[in-house]
Amino acid sequence: MAEKEIQTILSALKALETKFDHRFDVVEERLGDIEGQLKRIEIWTPYNSNQDTVAELAALKK
Repeated sequence: MAEKEIQTILSALKALETKFDHRFDVVEERLGDIEGQLKRIEIWTPYNSNQDTVAELAALKK
C-alpha cells in the first residue's frame, strides 16, 4: 500500500471515530436526562401507594 492510501484510510477512520464519539455523547446526554426524570418520579411517587410503579423504576435502574 502506498503512503497516500494509508493516509486516506487513517483519515476515514478518524472521521468515523469523530462521528461515533458525537453519537455516544448524544446518547450519554439523553440517558442522563432520563435518569434525572426517573429520580424526580421516584421522589414524587409515594412508595406505599403505588408499588407497581416503584417496582418498574427499580427494575429500570438495574
